[in-house]
Amino acid sequence: MLIGYVTPIVLVGVAAAIAWKFKALDLGGLATALLLAFILMFTSLPVLYIMMAFFFSSSILTFLGYKSKESKGVAERKGGRRTAQVLCSGGVPAALTLVSVVIPSEYKPAVILAAISSIAYANADTWAAELGTLSKKDPILLINPRIRVPPGVSGGITLLGEFGALTGSALIALLYLVVTNGYRSIPIGSAGLIFLLGWLGEILDALLGAILQVKYVCTKCQVLWDHETHICGARTEYLRGYRFVKNEIVNLLTELLISSIVFFISLYL
Repeated sequence: MLIGYVTPIVLVGVAAAIAWKFKALDLGGLATALLLAFILMFTSLPVLYIMMAFFFSSSILTFLGYKSKESKGVAERKGGRRTAQVLCSGGVPAALTLVSVVIPSEYKPAVILAAISSIAYANADTWAAELGTLSKKDPILLINPRIRVPPGVSGGITLLGEFGALTGSALIALLYLVVTNGYRSIPIGSAGLIFLLGWLGEILDALLGAILQVKYVCTKCQVLWDHETHICGARTEYLRGYRFVKNEIVNLLTELLISSIVFFISLYL
């Protein structure tokens, strides 16, 4: 029985080594990612493989144009992603696959589909952020398109970023078709749902980020910012939003909403 897990164990081991070598994750993030990987390994191999594709594709884009992102104050920190970031991206899919093991079999396809859709959203959101920050034009604020905000401010979107979101979600939908080939309990036609909800999840994320996430104003530059200190070094003043709502909270909330929507929709597919 354990022989069947040789391939995924090797793949996870290689992924962990690469993540550590290139500092894609810090120590806590790596430990959390390994825990989530082993949960997926013993509950749903298709979801594990799709999650690994999300990790590799998003990590590659993180290093794309890194110096440009760093100059704008939006680059991922050099120490790598932390435990909270890993949990908010992979915690929901892992939890859903655990649920799929104990619920009645007729609900399992819907739960697995919800898990994969949450990964599609995570990939769409990451691709939108990593590519959008390379745009030559500043993002527009989703809730007020007449306002432009600095790159990296939650709620801002760009054409390049939306192209990234569509592509990132499409990649997960395509991989879904590949890794679930032969799994008759999972309807192949639901790939379109994964793609659509993955992309719409990124839009919902931007909307929640604009409305709920804490926003500050730089006292020197007079621009919106998501943190208490602006890239120029000046302190910022609180403007609106909930102080406890950071980007990770928005990610987690969006994943929960998207997976819930997909679950109920897929029951009627």
